[in-house]
Amino acid sequence: MEALLRSPHLVDAIALMTLIEGAVLYALHHLRRLGPPPRDWLPNIVSGVLLMLSLRSVLAQSAWWWIAGFLLAAGIVHWMDLISRWRAPLTPPR
Repeated sequence: MEALLRSPHLVDAIALMTLIEGAVLYALHHLRRLGPPPRDWLPNIVSGVLLMLSLRSVLAQSAWWWIAGFLLAAGIVHWMDLISRWRAPLTPPR
């Protein structure tokens, strides 16, 4: 169990499941008009995957700049999401 938790493969599996989740949400919204539009959830998926890639880089003992790059990219996407939500007009929930 310890070997699994220390290897980057568990993070790979979780990142893959997250990408599949995003693809399913996208398909449901565009094919059947179910669920929220991608602009509401895509930044969360992207920043989450970037955080997982930074964790994977640590576990794989990658160069520090990979780790820093993924963390920086996740932070930028997160702030872009916050700014877009801050500027969005307040609408009552459905």
